[in-house]
Amino acid sequence: MELARHLTGNADILQVARWCHETCVAVTRDGRESRFFAAWALGADFLQDRGVYSGEGGVIGLAAAYAGWTVDYDALTGIAASIQHEGGGPKEA
Repeated sequence: MELARHLTGNADILQVARWCHETCVAVTRDGRESRFFAAWALGADFLQDRGVYSGEGGVIGLAAAYAGWTVDYDALTGIAASIQHEGGGPKEA
């Protein structure tokens, strides 16, 4: 919540941000890439500054929501069997 507030001014974005698998990310170029990558870097730095070195998938999802993108889990259906998160993700609310 603290990161969401730092990035956007409030935590409301957490209602739409979805967890993303950090080892398999595809981005469609639409002009918002720099906003996404800047938010991802800010989020990673924010957590690392606080000694947190886990949760990259959450940061990626937050950065995607910040850029105005939706996460399309269906696009990964063909390779889903080969993707496994150490915590058993994707995480659900």
